[in-house]
Amino acid sequence: MGAVMRSAAIFALLAGSVAFAAVPGPGGLHTRNAASLGEHGNKQPPGREEYLPDIVVFKLKKEIGLPKTAVVQAQLARIAAVYGLRDAAEMFPLPETIRDESDVELARIYTAHAAGPLDIPSVCAQLGRDPSVEYAEPHFICHLYFTPNDLRIGLQGYLQQVNAYQAWNVSRGDSTIIVAIVDSGVDWHHEDLSAHIWTNTDGSHGWDFAGADGRTPDNDPSPGSPHGTHVAGIAGAVTNNGIGIAGVGYSVTIMPVKAGKDDPRSNDILFGYEGIKWAADHGAAIINCSWGGSGLSNFEADVLRSVVPRVLIVAAAGNENSTSTGYPAGYPGVLAVASVSSSDMKSTFSNYGYSVGVSAPGENIYSTYPISQGSYGYLDGTSMASPVVTGVAALLKAIHRDWLPGQIAAQVRSTALSIDAQNPGYEGLLGSGRVDAAAAVSRDVAGLSILSVNMTSPRGAGRSCSADPGDTVVVIATVMSWLKPLPAGVTLTLQGSDPYIRFIQSAVVMGPVGTLDSVSIALQPLMFVVSRDVPVDHEVNLVLDASGGGAGDRRNISFVANPTFRETDVNNVSVTISSHGTLSFDDYPENARGEGFRYKLGPNLLFEGAIVSGEDSAHIVDVARSADPLERDRGITHVAALRLQTPGAFSAQDGVCVMSDDSAGAAKIGLQVRLESFEYTEPSNRDFVMLKYTVRNNGTAVVPAYYFGLYFDWDLGSVSENIAGVDTPLHLGYV
Repeated sequence: MGAVMRSAAIFALLAGSVAFAAVPGPGGLHTRNAASLGEHGNKQPPGREEYLPDIVVFKLKKEIGLPKTAVVQAQLARIAAVYGLRDAAEMFPLPETIRDESDVELARIYTAHAAGPLDIPSVCAQLGRDPSVEYAEPHFICHLYFTPNDLRIGLQGYLQQVNAYQAWNVSRGDSTIIVAIVDSGVDWHHEDLSAHIWTNTDGSHGWDFAGADGRTPDNDPSPGSPHGTHVAGIAGAVTNNGIGIAGVGYSVTIMPVKAGKDDPRSNDILFGYEGIKWAADHGAAIINCSWGGSGLSNFEADVLRSVVPRVLIVAAAGNENSTSTGYPAGYPGVLAVASVSSSDMKSTFSNYGYSVGVSAPGENIYSTYPISQGSYGYLDGTSMASPVVTGVAALLKAIHRDWLPGQIAAQVRSTALSIDAQNPGYEGLLGSGRVDAAAAVSRDVAGLSILSVNMTSPRGAGRSCSADPGDTVVVIATVMSWLKPLPAGVTLTLQGSDPYIRFIQSAVVMGPVGTLDSVSIALQPLMFVVSRDVPVDHEVNLVLDASGGGAGDRRNISFVANPTFRETDVNNVSVTISSHGTLSFDDYPENARGEGFRYKLGPNLLFEGAIVSGEDSAHIVDVARSADPLERDRGITHVAALRLQTPGAFSAQDGVCVMSDDSAGAAKIGLQVRLESFEYTEPSNRDFVMLKYTVRNNGTAVVPAYYFGLYFDWDLGSVSENIAGVDTPLHLGYV
């Protein structure tokens, strides 16, 4: 049988109220509506798959009011009733003396328990759309970053490696410097720790957020896993006492904060961020976090925004031997620590990348163990590298009591020993180098830091920056000198070997930078041009280097050149359209490539939009989320990437792309899909974008029954108020 060509045009109108229409064409192609509302799985950050099974974390919007008011209590009661929750309570009650706006922000965060069996991610997805809720998330679980070993090739060789002995000639810390170990608990009875353990006003020695079963907090932070005791010894074991080991921080006070269960086999950190907040509120100057999890969290970011300005947080970079960013290490203001061997080579397990601030020894580290488990032992991991840096920061804080957390971090980074020569292929990816305690407490440096980088092209700016072939991209950076003024001569240099990039202005020499002053290059930006033959969706990675006055910093910047996704944006509706069949974003579930669906530049209203089509159960071609909610199907690929024309031939802005089902594997039908978009600017037509899908059968046989639709996961206020319907005579579906 020869090829039978059949086509159909399907129109979609996306507006303040959403509708779409299906128009059947001749022959064997047929269409049906395929959009519906409902809960479609976990909408949480990718990688955050582990969470407490019956707890929801949510934040009420600011306009709802402060806790304990009648309005808030009514909202909490309503939320509990609608979403099957109970015991809604403030996570961080508003203190009697409000320190700053961050106290008020955190007071809007609540936890609630499931009243019965619930799908927590689905509940969070629903609750996050509630008009009174800013966000809702599961209570994510983090993990300790360590690997047990028993090689015993040395005791504390790392002290000599980081020049701790020389540093102690300058600073031996101070008992008034409180270092919090937010971890699995600390054996505060230990012979080499007890004299340095913090004591609360009630006589307790810290706090336990988890207890025996993970749900019964108490004031005894005795350990479950030996991990926390080992970390505490590295940072602050009693030094010069004739027994055991020496802590890098020498005379510091250790505040134990237990965030995991009593189980010695457990690797879970259940309440790490509650522990961070508690430690900061109880006087910690430095908080060590030798644990983490992948993926961002609104709740975690809120906590750190409150804490970072007043407390230095040092965190392990992670043990996956990858550039993946772990958290809290990846949050702004946190000093992330990678691990190196005794010869300053990257540990085989250590994460690396431009988010790393500094490196430290993390292999075969000898430190304290709980008394019941032998008192001393060896562990590997970025978990062990982190408290080495924490101890150095404590020595520094004892000298410079008035320094801000950012200044302490800048001094540690700026005085680190470069180890690029020992690590070919990892240059610049292990932070500023291996921490040097002696240099940190004695050298006078500027602490130059790149605070922010913003890229702008004709196709977008900031997070949404992309560039077409031939576009010029402008890079504007802001730098700060944390520790001392820098004279004129600070140089910003944009570096990269991408063959599709040609630099126009790759270096800028700046004027003077004062202490704690920030200076922008907005008036003399860096610039480069994207080649006209750049491939589609080409990811460009460049390095911005700042140097001057013996100080330096670097930042990785990246963007997509010649993207297959674009944002229609000439009227009140802006939506990202992808040449892979998706709407709103091109990279579900990360949702970083695109700007979503916005009305009058408001918040995104569409979490996911996708083509769903098929002939029968064996031939379903779609790009919607799959059975695994953290993945999407990829049955449609681009043939001709989306291009926008402004003004267009038919509207104020026309768009067109061509797709096929060549990537559908055995489900392939032989489809070609042409998508056209139209946006109008006349007063009566400013509130919608029109999409026209023309589907063509390029296969060799008639398709007797074909169905085409669009799948949407809208975020339109309370899920209980959302409806969808179909007008069959008009072939019209509406949401």
